[in-house]
Amino acid sequence: MAHRYARIDPTDTVTQIVLVGEDQTNVQQWAQKEYKTTDLFIEINHNSTHADSVGPSFTYENSVFVERKPYASWTADTNEGVTIWISPVGIPTKIVNDQPPWPEADNVHTQSALNIFQWDEANIRWLNGLGQYWDETNSTWVDI
Repeated sequence: MAHRYARIDPTDTVTQIVLVGEDQTNVQQWAQKEYKTTDLFIEINHNSTHADSVGPSFTYENSVFVERKPYASWTADTNEGVTIWISPVGIPTKIVNDQPPWPEADNVHTQSALNIFQWDEANIRWLNGLGQYWDETNSTWVDI
């Protein structure tokens, strides 16, 4: 089974995710030679529920991979060395009201939601781009 390593540049930013086989005994030395760099290669803890989220634009601070905080109202969720940011309003489970909820709605990551919806920081809510905001309590879109 391959292990996931983050390539960390001198500014402590993750620039790349590298898969390394178990046969590598000195990953740091091998990776630096393979990629012709002096960057650090840090293993991502596969036990973290957020491990698959780690990617470029994360930073590596105090032995923790930290996602860039998208908005001031969002709160940190740290698990096994990985920090992601959670919106104060749950992520919408559908794009429009007449759509059934996504089967994987409980596993939608906030970064994925930011690619589909817009966050309205001034009003602390999700927008769908159709003149509606997400009402988390009723799991419906409401006209603005």
